[in-house]
Amino acid sequence: MESIDIIDNLIGLYTTKSEAEDAILELELLKSKIEDELDK
Repeated sequence: MESIDIIDNLIGLYTTKSEAEDAILELELLKSKIEDELDK
């Protein structure tokens, strides 16, 4: 049954691809902010 879950997850990923890309951008911004804080 696990393969069905994986397929469902992939379908979900593709339908929310732009949302995922937005989330990645947000995470990269957050990462750079954290790195800036650590460098202080």
